[in-house]
Amino acid sequence: MSIDSDEKQTLAIIKNLFETSKFSKDVGMNIEDMTEKTDIRELNMDSLDTMEYLFAIDEEFGVEIPDDVFQEKELAIIGNLIAYLKNKP
Repeated sequence: MSIDSDEKQTLAIIKNLFETSKFSKDVGMNIEDMTEKTDIRELNMDSLDTMEYLFAIDEEFGVEIPDDVFQEKELAIIGNLIAYLKNKP
């Protein structure tokens, strides 16, 4: 999957939110390794950390992603999350 410049900007924001989060150091992931194929469920965050990260994304992008939509659309995969945010009104 190739991403356009808007999607690259969204990916950069998502990376920055992760990098500045309190749990990024615990995960031990190099932020440069995060791509549209990254699945945040594989980052060794507990469910509370994952929720906090998603709340930060909600706040940054001015959206509210319901848990059922997050699960149904597999938004834990960064590329799917970017596509979802891009298509939100």
